[in-house]
Amino acid sequence: MAASIVLVHPHVSLELQYGSRYRWAGAVLPPLGILYIAGVLEKNGYRVAVIDANALRLEAHQVIERVKALNPDVVGLTGTSLSFPENVKIARLLRAWRAEVPIVLGGVHAQGDPEGSARTGAFDYVIPGEGEVTFLELVRVLESRGEVGTVPGLVYPRGEEIVNSGPGRLVENLDDLPFPARHLLHDLTAYHQKAFGFRLSPHTTLFTQRGCPFQCIFCSSSKQFRSVFNSRVRAHSMEYLREEIGLLRRQWGIRELYLSDDTFNLKRSRVAAFCAMMRTHFPGMLWSCNFEANILGEEMLREMKASGCWLIQVGVETGNAEIMKEIHKGVTIEQYRELTEMAHRLGLAIKVSFILGNPRESEATVEESIRFAESLPVHYITFGMMAPLPGSFFWETAPRFGTVDYESFDRFSMVGANFVPTGLTREFLQKKQKEAHRRVYFRLGMMRRHLKLIRSPSDVVRYAQGVMTLLL
Repeated sequence: MAASIVLVHPHVSLELQYGSRYRWAGAVLPPLGILYIAGVLEKNGYRVAVIDANALRLEAHQVIERVKALNPDVVGLTGTSLSFPENVKIARLLRAWRAEVPIVLGGVHAQGDPEGSARTGAFDYVIPGEGEVTFLELVRVLESRGEVGTVPGLVYPRGEEIVNSGPGRLVENLDDLPFPARHLLHDLTAYHQKAFGFRLSPHTTLFTQRGCPFQCIFCSSSKQFRSVFNSRVRAHSMEYLREEIGLLRRQWGIRELYLSDDTFNLKRSRVAAFCAMMRTHFPGMLWSCNFEANILGEEMLREMKASGCWLIQVGVETGNAEIMKEIHKGVTIEQYRELTEMAHRLGLAIKVSFILGNPRESEATVEESIRFAESLPVHYITFGMMAPLPGSFFWETAPRFGTVDYESFDRFSMVGANFVPTGLTREFLQKKQKEAHRRVYFRLGMMRRHLKLIRSPSDVVRYAQGVMTLLL
């Protein structure tokens, strides 16, 4: 009989991710990474179960009880730096239950700090790159009792040393992947975007491509693009996406998509092809995406809106030109203003995000960012804290610019402030975060823009919650 595998997505409370003030607005999204792996394993004849402890709000001991009932041959864990302590806890409880069951860690934290993850002793194997091929090859070797060292793409402890078997194999053609195994989730329609990140339900997430060529210092994707993706962007074909979206609509009644690509608009011709596909095959379905300002054109935005796009999400990060260069955004203040004004003129909703506590940040530059945010004709603005993430360029250079808490994983969030620039304090940054949200949302122009977006009683409820959050 083929081996049985359980894949686990750990629980991280919305309060830990977003802070007690903003937890109500947080997202609970399907763990597409392990669902791709699950799909590959199923395609190759393995028995697979997925435990999304995050969606089910299961603590570590509850996860273990479910794993025990399934009695797997291999357990895989995924997660971020914020969820890393929970993964360690789950792994150690698994070890206490059945020490012989191999435990594999993947996800963005494993990509950023594979050796550190392996040194905890909690995991038998760490996969720092794409997991589909490596996990399958590992399971096959474990099943045949072969030599694990022959599997590329692994980092694992062996005695006192940490072994790195070299880069893993990439899926060269993304269309070779089966669709994410969403059928293994308890209920796809129970997941939700952030409070103001959707209009229609049920809605869900979708990847159209992998890789982001931008080199922002705070993003772990920057190094990953070189070390894991070999500086290449790989994309699904429109035929693959048409079939996947069709399945989502038929099987789960999905009415809106959030494209989870790091940057959707990398290639104008591909954006045009996607828009044409949506207009032809999925009229009436809404979608939103992450967008960058230095690949811009009015015709592109018009096509997007005509095909169902209602919201673009843009990481502005700062209102100071020098800090913009320091964090290697590759975009100018003027380009962000041009984008937001153009999108607003065309009737698109716009969400922009800023970071407080950038390198070389001062009280004056924080104020500059808030004022720049106030001046933009956008609908949603978030102010998060700079968090040097494992695998990012800033993870290594942050001590040059201030103090860093590398140990407290609960501060790897939008409110944690695990990095404080020289000359500022954590208390100042947290105070300015609260002030910034109040200032931008209680402006008359912002209120008018929001009134135009209210279309249903559920919208009224969400906006009422938002107002109360800002007032308290």
